[in-house]
Amino acid sequence: MHIVMGMALAAAAGWNAFLALLVLAFAHRLSDRIPIGSPYTFLSSNIGLLMLLLLLPIELFGDKAPKSERLNDRLGLVYRPVAGALIMLATTTRTGLPAVLAAIIGAALALGMHLLKIRYRHPLSGILSGLPSPAASAGEDFFVAVGAVVTLLLPIAGLIIMALAALLAWWVGNLVQRKVQHNTAVAAAP
Repeated sequence: MHIVMGMALAAAAGWNAFLALLVLAFAHRLSDRIPIGSPYTFLSSNIGLLMLLLLLPIELFGDKAPKSERLNDRLGLVYRPVAGALIMLATTTRTGLPAVLAAIIGAALALGMHLLKIRYRHPLSGILSGLPSPAASAGEDFFVAVGAVVTLLLPIAGLIIMALAALLAWWVGNLVQRKVQHNTAVAAAP
């Protein structure tokens, strides 16, 4: 179950790295049932929690404004996969899964979710002068928070939620891209 938990949380990190890490760290701090193996217990230390709390506004607010969103997405190509790898490493130390494989799985899941997000969010920013972006970002934060909490209680259900979120992102991406293409075609027509 720890591997499934790590996979779901790593996927969530693709949308909000610091929220996924923070939920895991707080849960570990509050319960011995939540696995964070050594040497990753620093995440739930006072300093680790403080650092995550200080970094969280980058994701919560930097992702809401269309101009800072692009910079955050570029930086997210690095820090979100790192967060996903860190989550997988922290949750699977006692499972026998090789650390290199855990890191690759976590990074790939986070990067995949991040790329799905970019797929629909960048075109969405161009619609209605970027007004839908904050709502989409808030929706992603909601999915991460709910998915992370559910994952801690029922790891398989959390993984299903994140898979459904990925499918929803893919579907919304198709809709948004078609809308942008339609708007471009209408604007180019004489």
